[in-house]
Amino acid sequence: MDEVSYVARRAGLELGVREFQPAASLRYLSANGALAAAVQAATGQGLPAAGRLVAAGACWLAWRSPTETIVVAEEPGPIERLVGAVGEQEDGCALELSGALAGISLAGPALAELICRLGGPAPGASPGEACRVRLADVAVLILCPRPQTVQLLIERPLCGHLLGWIRETVLDLA
Repeated sequence: MDEVSYVARRAGLELGVREFQPAASLRYLSANGALAAAVQAATGQGLPAAGRLVAAGACWLAWRSPTETIVVAEEPGPIERLVGAVGEQEDGCALELSGALAGISLAGPALAELICRLGGPAPGASPGEACRVRLADVAVLILCPRPQTVQLLIERPLCGHLLGWIRETVLDLA
């Protein structure tokens, strides 16, 4: 990991890895049903529109599909409180995923080129976007909270694979 961070810095990128990303999945039948109302009551924020990322207190809500929103936070507490508050509803449920996902944060002016070279969309994600893509031939959810900053959510066992590809790609950029 330190070597990948060093190489990334040489290419003008800041890289951070969170092996156990605090996260949850909100799964529902309707984006306007009881689960959506429970999320609104718990966070003050409704479910995000298709392809969007929205702040909800200490959490981020990221659209993943028409029937799923991924919730991420810096610490486990907000995820635990949201899962407890939402629980099971007649049209959906909240599932805690913190052991399942890893988070890779990337920031810098070379970010769009890196994402493109890994097989992602050009010019990369725009602020407020959440998009599902394949990078280095694995499924990734890209969250873009600010310009030139993304968080890549990936299944934890595949994190090393993606970091290897990031390392090799930023060597070309440096």
